[in-house]
Amino acid sequence: MTRRPSTLARSLAVRVVAIAGAVLVLTSAANVLLLALVLDSRSDAQLRTSAAAVGELTDDSRVEAIRVARLRALAPAGSVVVALGGDDVAVGLSAIAMSDRDLDRVAHVGQPGTVTRVEAGGTVYKVTAVDIRPLDVVTETGERRVPADRIVLGMDVSDEGETVGVMLGVAVGILVVALAALAVAVLLAVRRATRPLSRMAGAARRASSGGSDARLDIEGSIETRDLAVAVNDALDARARLEARLRQFVADASHELRAPITTIQGWSEIYLQGEHADAAAVATMERVEAEAARMRALVDELALLARLDARVSGAREPVQMGALATAVVEDARVVNPDRDITLDVVGDPVVRGDESQLVRVLRNLVGNADQHAGSDAEIVVTVAESEGRVVLTVRDDGRGIAADDLPHVFERFYVADRRVGSGLGLPIALSIVANHGGTVTVHSRVGQGTAVRVELPLA
Repeated sequence: MTRRPSTLARSLAVRVVAIAGAVLVLTSAANVLLLALVLDSRSDAQLRTSAAAVGELTDDSRVEAIRVARLRALAPAGSVVVALGGDDVAVGLSAIAMSDRDLDRVAHVGQPGTVTRVEAGGTVYKVTAVDIRPLDVVTETGERRVPADRIVLGMDVSDEGETVGVMLGVAVGILVVALAALAVAVLLAVRRATRPLSRMAGAARRASSGGSDARLDIEGSIETRDLAVAVNDALDARARLEARLRQFVADASHELRAPITTIQGWSEIYLQGEHADAAAVATMERVEAEAARMRALVDELALLARLDARVSGAREPVQMGALATAVVEDARVVNPDRDITLDVVGDPVVRGDESQLVRVLRNLVGNADQHAGSDAEIVVTVAESEGRVVLTVRDDGRGIAADDLPHVFERFYVADRRVGSGLGLPIALSIVANHGGTVTVHSRVGQGTAVRVELPLA
């Protein structure tokens, strides 16, 4: 059977009450123990003080006899006073009624200089003794003299145990009431404090059920506010991702629709047999061109998907100067009339996927060749700066309009509607980002465009 998980409020309340209960139990136990020690110490002190007073009285050589009333006055209130003589017979001198057995027990437990606890007749006594020089103890009426060489004092301390017992009972009662009140107060306080979390959970469930505009309220403690902000950021990121995906699907559908429609149209014309052989060849050439365009577009989309998933090839040292030289030479072969200049400073090396970095350079040089204008000059520069490789592709051609410039890295966005699929710069940006670098574009209409790529040195 699966155990149902406890709520956060209940778990916190149990933990707080457990900790507070342990503290209260220790505190109460310490208080009761301290009270017992204080009472014990006080009775010991009283008994020792009385014994010292009896000793001082009997030390006076002029005293030949001591009246019982005088001994009772020196002893603590309600104490047992016993005289022991040479015959070791205990004689009770106090008004407390005790059996001979209990009196004898108290008398023979007491020892000079020590305090001993003993129970006699259901009463607990602390007992000590004082050795005196032999003298007589005179009864109150003066009719009897009791020879004695030791006086035993027994102090009733039963009330100490009763006091400690009452204190313990009171402490337990207070502890139970305090813990119950604390449990209720903590549970209510924690539930109130965690109420924003419950609302957050509800909002998150609404968002997961399709409520894309559901957001958490920023309220409560600092922790709940931070959590709400983090969840809202995650929901915003998901919304942006969904919007981007919808736009991507729409753009991809639009881009693929044109070549598919063209292929379908020319195929229908060919199947109708309305063209001669030469026309049929031209038709198939158009079909092949559109198929190639669609295949290239699909390849670029697949590459973007891999880049978005952070799937990259093997990382190895790549000499950026040699790589730029190869790309520029290929561009010169493709367009011999284009003026392309290469400037490599030093021998900068990065660590990355050479095929992907070649793709970046080819996209940037190809973009410049397509959009700059036939008379524009293209300058490719590779250098090192502050521990990074800086690659720049610059032209002095048409430039990019200010309204189009913020969108150049958006997929399928084409500022010059005549050429391009709108994936060159997005692919370059994704590859460079996967290599820990950055891409920036600066352009002015009529003055040209400069694309700057920075990559970390190997």
